[in-house]
Amino acid sequence: MRIRVDQVLEVLSINPLSEILRFKKIRGKENHYRVRIGDYRLIYSPQAEVLIVRVIKIAHRKEVYRYF
Repeated sequence: MRIRVDQVLEVLSINPLSEILRFKKIRGKENHYRVRIGDYRLIYSPQAEVLIVRVIKIAHRKEVYRYF
């Protein structure tokens, strides 16, 4: 799983809105997206002005949306 997360983070570092990731926008949040990695989800928020991607949470799909 860690290898797959590392691969996703590498793509995010190049282009946070890459179609390769098959990201989805999170409803109710202005600039938050999620990427599916098996049973896990990576939630992130890209910054438009500079290439900064803030990874908010990586957790199992049952737990990732709690307290978010």
